[in-house]
Amino acid sequence: MQPKPIDTTPIVQFLERDQHDKWRFMTLGFGDQMAWLSAQTAAQSVDGNYHSARRLPEMTTRPLERLENSKFKGVQGLGSLQQFLTIPEKYYLKFIFSNDKFYDPILYYSGWERVQRLENGIMVWQKQDIPPLPNVLPTKNLPKIMKILWGTLPLTALVVALGINFLFVWYTRFRSRPFYQDDYKRHQLVLPPIKKRLLVFMGVWVFVIVGITSAVIIKQFLQKPTDSPKGVLMAYYNAVDYKYFKTAYELFNPENRPTFDEYFIKLSVVDGILASYAKLDNMSIDLEKVNENEYDAVVSTEWITPVEQYHTTYKHKVVKVDGEWYIQPPDFDPSIPPDTFINEAFLSFHSQGKRRATTEPTMHDDVMDRPELYIISARLVKKDSSYSVVGELQNTDNLPSHVTLQADLYDKYNRKLVSYNAKYATIHRILPKETIAFRIDFEATAWVKENDLDPSKFNPVEFEAFEFSSPPVAFKLLARAVVDKNDIYRSIGVQQIKLDDKKLTGEVINHGTEEVSIPKLLAAFYDEDNYVKWVETYFLREGVRQQRSRKFNFTVSDFSDLEVIRKANASDLYVNGLPNESFKPSRVGDAKSNTLSNKNQRFNLRVDGYIGNPTIY
Repeated sequence: MQPKPIDTTPIVQFLERDQHDKWRFMTLGFGDQMAWLSAQTAAQSVDGNYHSARRLPEMTTRPLERLENSKFKGVQGLGSLQQFLTIPEKYYLKFIFSNDKFYDPILYYSGWERVQRLENGIMVWQKQDIPPLPNVLPTKNLPKIMKILWGTLPLTALVVALGINFLFVWYTRFRSRPFYQDDYKRHQLVLPPIKKRLLVFMGVWVFVIVGITSAVIIKQFLQKPTDSPKGVLMAYYNAVDYKYFKTAYELFNPENRPTFDEYFIKLSVVDGILASYAKLDNMSIDLEKVNENEYDAVVSTEWITPVEQYHTTYKHKVVKVDGEWYIQPPDFDPSIPPDTFINEAFLSFHSQGKRRATTEPTMHDDVMDRPELYIISARLVKKDSSYSVVGELQNTDNLPSHVTLQADLYDKYNRKLVSYNAKYATIHRILPKETIAFRIDFEATAWVKENDLDPSKFNPVEFEAFEFSSPPVAFKLLARAVVDKNDIYRSIGVQQIKLDDKKLTGEVINHGTEEVSIPKLLAAFYDEDNYVKWVETYFLREGVRQQRSRKFNFTVSDFSDLEVIRKANASDLYVNGLPNESFKPSRVGDAKSNTLSNKNQRFNLRVDGYIGNPTIY
């Protein structure tokens, strides 16, 4: 599971310039090489390789090893990683060096942006608007006697153990029977009967273990996956999971399968969260016999992805050819775009940063003002036993902005209970004059007591609600923005939308020049007063290529019993540290003008597309 050797020199140089070492960093997909990187730079990492020397309470009080290999811990590992990616300002985390594209979707949809790809192939991600580390970091003061004991007791215990062992050997071997006596060599070793029986039992036991192990290994070498219908399906999904496409191709029916080049070229253009960013976690196979040479199979699978856990069902036909079982090859999308060449006029942005090449910090004149935002509405709602803040805001500036939304909950005594940021249920990059909806969830692991937290029980999809000793009755919403120029792709939309009996159907169409790897739908539902009632997020499993469309079918959650705790007033909303009313434009954008109606339900649907391989990188 260790990656290939990584040249850490470009990463160290990146951290040393422009005072990048004033923030914490994180590595993803580095394996044990993260320790070598940390040893070469003065910058601090979040997790680190030396577990006992960690500074963050979230890492010292929890049984977590590393965040950089979270995908190997399944849903719980990715859930722990999400906590740090959603509220990075709490940990002064600004830079992430990614050596594994598996984590790219969770970084993008958590509000991180790609900066550059270094010479060693490592992608640098950064989060805007993160404060630097303070000059004096909090330390845990321990009594001097504890420090002395920690430095002396381990070595003392080792020396004492060696001394006791030496004395034991001396008194039982050398002192009772010196090896230089004449009768020592003539001494015959006679084992009592019980020891003889023990040796015979151990010999038989070793023979049985070796025999069983040898039989299993020989069976694995002699048994082929094509000997049974279930075996060929298991081998096929194992090959697909580990991207062994040549092995998967050989399990197709040789009588009607395409050539490998044809199969591989069709497979290479299929993108999406399941095709490129998923790991198989579990599967079950149901076989139905058609005749002696044919079976219908239904394969239920569970896939772990960076953003969601997917349960999918596939149907296969397994046939017997020349005494061996094979799978009928799959069908690919036969649609052909109408145009062979497309062009698109688009608006491009570029931030100069430092206008003069220098090693000094960025000059004050080169720092751009924060874009102006306006929070149109916000409400604290309770769904089941979970609290959320929903609403919508507009970018009233003439520049694109990267938005961070933070909500604080307060009880009736005006005590702050919890603070959390918006994660997936919004669009972090907003064009000028654009209006977007948002939802901020308060997950239990964001504020539960550290000693009560059990990461093995955390599920980022179905997070548990926290039982407040004093329920929240008020909230503060803080929005801040910085100028952003990256990952602003709007040449993707929706068509043929229909909402019927909690079923949301339609098509996502890509009419631009970039292939969208993972489309995300953001659905905002409005009440009779035209306020945002609830916001839903849906991720499409397949990508959308240029001039193509992809159908979707989602089930809308039931929010009929939604309870509105509080509607925000002017004193509850802040933008860039100032009251929200000071940014009110002369004309407020109306996202509801683009809403669709179904009986008594009004909703707005937006698409946020992640581009895995943009042309600018």
